[in-house]
Amino acid sequence: AIAGGRVLATGSESELEATVAPRTELWRLADDEVVLPGLTDAHLHLMSLALAEAHLDLTGLDLRATLDAVAQRHRDMDAAGDAGWLLGHGWSAHDLGGWPTAEDLERVAPGRPVALYAHDHHSRWVSHEAIRRARIGDVSDPEFVALIRRDDAGEPTGILHEWGSTLVDSAIDEPSFEQVEALVGSVARKLAALGLTGCHDPGELNADTQIVRGPVFYRSADERGRLPLRVHGAIRAHQLDRAVELGLRSGEPGVRHFTMGWLKLFSDGSLGSRSAALLEPYADAGVNPPTGSPRGMYLMERDELDGYLRRAAGAGITGQVHAIGDGAVRLALDVFEALRLPEMALLPRIEHAQLVDPADQPRFGRLGVAASVQPVHLRSDAPQVRAGWGDR
Repeated sequence: AIAGGRVLATGSESELEATVAPRTELWRLADDEVVLPGLTDAHLHLMSLALAEAHLDLTGLDLRATLDAVAQRHRDMDAAGDAGWLLGHGWSAHDLGGWPTAEDLERVAPGRPVALYAHDHHSRWVSHEAIRRARIGDVSDPEFVALIRRDDAGEPTGILHEWGSTLVDSAIDEPSFEQVEALVGSVARKLAALGLTGCHDPGELNADTQIVRGPVFYRSADERGRLPLRVHGAIRAHQLDRAVELGLRSGEPGVRHFTMGWLKLFSDGSLGSRSAALLEPYADAGVNPPTGSPRGMYLMERDELDGYLRRAAGAGITGQVHAIGDGAVRLALDVFEALRLPEMALLPRIEHAQLVDPADQPRFGRLGVAASVQPVHLRSDAPQVRAGWGDR
C-alpha cells in the first residue's frame, strides 16, 4: 500500500483492505514483477552529469579511439560554424596508456579550445588554445602551480590535476539557469527510469564561489516546483563563506525535494589519477610514478581540514571528507576524532574510503562517521588497487 510517495503497509491483499479508499488504484503485478521504493544514490554528481549530457563521452576508449572521437566532434563543430569550446569527459590515463598531451589534441583539433575531464574528474586534459585562453602558463599561485603537469622545459603539457582543473573555467561560457534546469530535468527522467528518485550531490569541481549552481540552484528550482528528484546538495570549501552568509544548514529542507547537504572537502586525489594518498609508497611506484610523491598526494593538511570542519560545524554544516587512500582515510578519521563535533542533522562521512587500513576500520563506528562507499569502484578501480596497494 503506497500513498504520498511512501510505503504505508505490506502484506496479503486481505491484510491491506483497510488501507483502500474510494480513489485507490489497484495494480496487479505479473509473477516476475516487483515494486521497490525509489532508490537514493549516495554519491551522484547530478549537476555535472546533467551538464555532461551535451559533452563528448570518451569512457573506455583507448588513445586512438579517443583522438578519433575528438577529431570527429571538431569537424562537426567546424561544419556547424561553431568556434567554441570542445568539452568532454570519461578518459582514463590507464586506458590511454599514460598521460596524454596538448600536442595530441593539436594534431586532431588544431586551434580548438578543448577541455576534457578524466573519468574521475581529478584531472583535465586541455589543448594549447585552452592553455592560451586561460593563461595557464602565467599561473604563479603556489596552490595551483604544483597541479599543472609540465615538461622538462617547464611548459604545461596539457594535464591539470585536482582543483587545478578549474583554471580553464573562467574562459568557458556558463550555461543559463534555464539551460541547466532543462538538462537536470532530462537526466532526472533517465534516472527515474532506473529506479533512482533521489541523490546526494557532492558538488562540482569548479570555481563557483557564489554557489550559482549546487544548493542555491536546487533550492530555487525546488521553490518553483522544477526539481524532479530529491536532492541533498553539498558545497565545496571555496563556497563555505557564501553558504554561511546565506544561512544554509545541513538537513534543512526546501519546499519539497531539496535538502541542504554537507561541506565536501578533499583529503587526497584518486586511484585513477594516481594521486590517492597511501600510508606506504605505491607498490608499482618504480615503473609508474604516482602523482605528487611515491605515496600519492594529500590535498589538505590536517590543520586545514580541521579549520574548515570546525568553522562549518559552527554554522550548522556537517562535513564530508573525500578520502581514497589508506593514508588519507586515517588523516580524516584523526581529524574527526580530535574535533569531537556535536551531534548534527546529518552524519559526518568519509567519501569513498576505498583503501582502509584494518586498524582504522572499527573507528568509523566508534566515532559515528559514515563510510560512504561506492560499490562501483570495486569493479572500476580493481586493477589500480592491485597495482598500487600491492598485497596489503
